[in-house]
Amino acid sequence: DPEVYARIVHEFPERVRVVYIRRVERKPERERAINMLRNEIRHTGCDLVLAEDSAGMAVHAHAQGLISDAGLEQVRRESDC
Repeated sequence: DPEVYARIVHEFPERVRVVYIRRVERKPERERAINMLRNEIRHTGCDLVLAEDSAGMAVHAHAQGLISDAGLEQVRRESDC
């Protein structure tokens, strides 16, 4: 849950670059709470990404240099299954 990840970021800011959260439902109040957490941890240099699926997370991770081209393609292939 995003609150737990935000707490971990606060405790270990030098060890976490990105928190990926899968959007499982669209509740406006929940999305507002997650956006507040995103803003709360931003000062640590960590980003919080709310994504629809693994492919969306992989695209972000690839853009950040966290996974290779091959890794991105593998996630895309597995997401299509």
